[in-house]
Order: sequence, then structure tokens, then C-alpha cells
Amino acid sequence: MNKKYLSKEEYISKLKNGDKTNLHHLLDLAMDIRKFEIELYWKRATYFWAFVSVFFVGYYQTIPKTTGEDIDEKWIANLAIIIGGYLFSLGWYFVNKGSKFWQENWEKHIHVLSQELQEPLFGLIHCNKYSPLNCRQSYPYSVSKVNQMLSLFVCVFWFGMIVLRAWQFGTVITIIACITAVVIPVVFHFSARSFAAKIRNSQEMFFDNYN
Repeated sequence: MNKKYLSKEEYISKLKNGDKTNLHHLLDLAMDIRKFEIELYWKRATYFWAFVSVFFVGYYQTIPKTTGEDIDEKWIANLAIIIGGYLFSLGWYFVNKGSKFWQENWEKHIHVLSQELQEPLFGLIHCNKYSPLNCRQSYPYSVSKVNQMLSLFVCVFWFGMIVLRAWQFGTVITIIACITAVVIPVVFHFSARSFAAKIRNSQEMFFDNYN
């Protein structure tokens, strides 16, 4: 019976087919797919940034400017837009986590294959010579992780705005809004897991999805 989870050695043995020619081809393929995943990552980020920006604009345009306006209707419209921004921001955060996983997946393939072929260019990184406090020089931040943190911050912002706007309707509505704002990401999480790749946690390096 074939193993579902593969160690580094088993992974190489499965792909090698008696010589290293196949590994060279697979390394090139993994490099191309990683490049494609990075391009998709930033296209998705741009997509969600655009929608979240629309919600920000809608939020500011629906804030009552005078006490003579119909405050109730204005606040309800404003709260609805905030909830919409919250939902899209949660989607952006979850998509960032998914994109990061698949990018790291192909980076792991490249790492193992390049080591086996003794072509470790991908793993050789120019040493950092600068402090993060030096504003004029570079620093090896993870750009994708910064983007992920930013999306989480935007989610927290919308959460706070839901509570703030709900406060205008009284204590009961505020409590309901808080509970709803907490329940939404939980539902989002379990709904997303239902169509996530069925990969369990393991100490092994790879998972054979076709086995």
C-alpha cells in the first residue's frame, strides 16, 4: 500500500524515475508555477483592495452630516456598508492565507529539488547589512506577510466600526452587532475549510494528493 505522507527521501524517490533528468524538468516546472502563484497573489490582492476601497468611500458618503437628516435611515445604510466592508476584508484575509500556503508549497518543492540536484541558487540569499531603523536602505521583510497583517488590521478596523455604529441604536443592538461580528469570521472559517484542500497536519514533508 502506498504511503499518503512522504518524507524528503521518499519524495525524491517517487519523482526520480532512475535518473536526474526528470528532476531538472520538475524543478523548472516548479519555478514557473511559483512565479504564476506570486502573480496570482498580487492580482487577488488588487481585486480585494479595489472592493474594500469602494466600501471605504461608501462609508464616508453615508455618514450623516447634519442633525436635520433622517439619522435612522442614514445610520442603517452606513452600518450595512460597514458590514459589507467587513465581509470583503475577511475574504481578503483568508485569500491571503491560502495564497501564501500555495506559494510556500512550490517554494518547498524548489528547495528540495534544487538541493538534490546540487543547484541551491534559490536557497542562497544575499546577507542583510542594514538595520530596520535605517529608513534609506532595504530590509528583508516578507512582503506577503506584511500584506496579510494589513488585511487583518483592516478586518479589525471594520469590526470596531460595526460596534461604533451599532452604539447609535442602543445597548441591545450593540450587543447583537458584537455577537454577529464575532460569529461571521467563525462561520467564514468553517465554510472556507469545507472547500479547502484536505491536507492533514503531519511531521512528514509532503502529502501525496493522488494516492
